[in-house]
Amino acid sequence: MFFTLNFQHNPDCIIPTTLGNSIGGDAHSVIANVCQVIADLECGRFAVGGFGDDDWPVDERTDLAVLLEQLPEAINSVQGNITNSFVVDFFEQGVERTLHFDRVKDQYSIKCDSMLSWQPTIEREFISVVELDRMLVSIRNAFFEFALQLPLKPEAIAVLRQWARPVQ
Repeated sequence: MFFTLNFQHNPDCIIPTTLGNSIGGDAHSVIANVCQVIADLECGRFAVGGFGDDDWPVDERTDLAVLLEQLPEAINSVQGNITNSFVVDFFEQGVERTLHFDRVKDQYSIKCDSMLSWQPTIEREFISVVELDRMLVSIRNAFFEFALQLPLKPEAIAVLRQWARPVQ
C-alpha cells in the first residue's frame, strides 16, 4: 500500500434548487458549507490511505474540510513557492493523525504521527514530487469544480477563487 489522498465528486449529483443562494462568508465558512453539501447529498468521496491502513476513517463533512483549509500551503510547498517541508493535520476526533512532509530531492518523505491507539505500521512512506503535486492539485480542482455547481453568493465565488489561486 502506498500513501494516497483522493477526492472525487459525483458529476451526476443533483443539487436541489431549494439550496438557494445561501453559501457565503470567509474561506473557512465556504469550504465547510460546501463540504456539508457534499456529505449531505453524497456528492463525492474523500479517501486517505497509507502507513499500513488503506482506508483511513475520514469523511467528507469534516476531514475533507480540514484538508482543504491546509491545501493551498501544501500545494505551494510542493511547487516550491514556500518551503520544502509542511504538515497536514487531520485533527478531528476519530482520525487524529499528523502527516509530516519533507522534501528530499525529487520526492517527499512522509511520516505519520497518530494520537490514537492506531499506530502506523510503516515508519515512512515516499512519494515523488510530481505525484504528490498531482494528488493535491486534483483534490483542489475537483472540489472547486463541484463548488462552482452550487448556488454560491458572488463573494463566496471570489473567496474560492482566491483560495484556489497559487502563490506566484
